[in-house]
Amino acid sequence: MSERSRKWLFQALSILIAGSLLFFALRGVDINRVSTDLANGAYIWVIPLILVTMASHLFRAWRWTLLLNVLPSEDADKRKHVSVLSAFKSLMIGYMANYAAPRLGEVVRTSHLAAREHLPFGSVFGTVIAERVLDVFTLALALLSLPILLGPDLQRIGAEVLSDIDSSGFGKIALWGSLILAILLGAIIVYIRKKRERDGSSSKIAALILSFKDGVASILRTGKTLQLAASTLFIWICYGLMGYWPFYVFGMTEEYGLTFADGWSLMLLGSIGVLIPSPGGIGSYHYIAITALVSLWGVSHATASTYAIFTHGGQLILYVMIGFGALLSDGSSWSKLMSTSRQKDKD
Repeated sequence: MSERSRKWLFQALSILIAGSLLFFALRGVDINRVSTDLANGAYIWVIPLILVTMASHLFRAWRWTLLLNVLPSEDADKRKHVSVLSAFKSLMIGYMANYAAPRLGEVVRTSHLAAREHLPFGSVFGTVIAERVLDVFTLALALLSLPILLGPDLQRIGAEVLSDIDSSGFGKIALWGSLILAILLGAIIVYIRKKRERDGSSSKIAALILSFKDGVASILRTGKTLQLAASTLFIWICYGLMGYWPFYVFGMTEEYGLTFADGWSLMLLGSIGVLIPSPGGIGSYHYIAITALVSLWGVSHATASTYAIFTHGGQLILYVMIGFGALLSDGSSWSKLMSTSRQKDKD
């Protein structure tokens, strides 16, 4: 199987997962009610929502520069201090790419920034992984707040989700799909390893691994523990506000009495859904968000669907606009960026 065929297969499977989850999330919803809610939203609240969304990514870009600026450079003469703006551009381009295929954004933002800043691709990618480690650790800590905020309701929603999955038959589909995907991934890894051994590219792989380790180790070399902790805290506070303020757009604070704690809890549950490998969290986010709003807070299915469609769709539009704007400002193009990213991924 060619590399291109493998990528197409993985993308097809991710689209299948996204479509299936989106179907289960929106089945039976009153589309007319959703359309009415979207048309009558209090969109004045979109202004602070956009501002806090951008703030979260600026804080993330700042945190990323703390890691990037302790990396060794391929060309010391060309190396410059990586600015927050430069990191922000690459970050938003990566978010845009995530809607094309799951996890593609990490490779794309790495490729874009490495080329701009004359840094080794492997080292930059290592900083992205280091960032993910920070986020997973923070998410794990934040999830500890759910039993306190939700109490027995958390166990109830888990039981309802499992019951829904079992009655719909999606559990069996997911089980067999995961099994097939695991077998395919295993076969691909074996194939790539044998091919590289046959081509004598072990030294190249070793060099990539070393540069990757530089990136991951950057989290220990920054000497700026307080800045790393502060930026991470600000990122997640912004995430909580991003879950909370859309309640005001559709009058959910008045009708259902939803609070910031509810927005925080919903954001955490939605973060779990985004971990499922679907393009840009399509389907997985909708399923988790709608199920939580309906089961935990008694929100109507239509209003919950409106919330999920608005928050996810709004982010998609915003990220694509800013991502393309960042590309244009650099005088680059989507095709050129993808070509470079595919080559780096292949190497």
